[in-house]
Amino acid sequence: MFKSTAIRNSHVIILHGQSNANGLANSNGVYPAAPDTNIYLPKKGQYIFNPVTMLWERLQQNKNNDGTPVTPVLGYTGVEMKLMQLLSDYYGSDQYLIKYAQGGTSVSLTSGTLYNWNPDSTDTIMFKGAVSNCLAAINKLPSLGLKPTLEIWIQGEADTGTTDANNYKTNLTYYQTEFRNRCGLPNLKYIQTGLSNNQTAYLTNQAIVNSAKMAMSINGNHYVSTDGAEVGIDGVHFTVAGYEDIAQRIFNVAITML
Repeated sequence: MFKSTAIRNSHVIILHGQSNANGLANSNGVYPAAPDTNIYLPKKGQYIFNPVTMLWERLQQNKNNDGTPVTPVLGYTGVEMKLMQLLSDYYGSDQYLIKYAQGGTSVSLTSGTLYNWNPDSTDTIMFKGAVSNCLAAINKLPSLGLKPTLEIWIQGEADTGTTDANNYKTNLTYYQTEFRNRCGLPNLKYIQTGLSNNQTAYLTNQAIVNSAKMAMSINGNHYVSTDGAEVGIDGVHFTVAGYEDIAQRIFNVAITML
């Protein structure tokens, strides 16, 4: 399944967040597909850990690129297809993605939140599930001594309420600290994408959430703006062009961090 490759050029990336981390752009016809199917061709040298099968598989649109632990939204795409292609082409070696995301999830402790990234939440699906998923993925990596070195965090819409926005930096810092500790990844770095000025459904307190992310751009954290990236008619989710734009921006920063 895995080809031999130089470890210095292979990387394990984590992608966490809510619906824009899942990706809700209809990508039918965008990526190369097998004839007469909507299952897109497996990506050479690009692997994803499937939280359903609990196996490393070749990244394949409409089959395993979703990463959702609760409600699958296969048939759609986010940044993963473009980002993994860019990394694979740049480094010329196998690249690995641990994707785990669910729409509507926050890092706050707001009562009534079903799925929550806060480490103290009683929810067992998001934070606790992401830790278990990450540890399982690490355990099943090929024998190259690989471990995740970078997490991409695409989230924030669910925390634009006034109280949650004002506490966003504290909550996100706590999430990062606990995730590093529980996964045994003390040097894990972060790229945090901002909320976009084109996300018209989430303009209230957007600046507060983005400012919190920008203020964390130290000690292995980097902020990537999504302003100007194309958003669909719902004013929330990016289009394929928008996700590919953001993937390029993430890539431009990631190669300075890996």
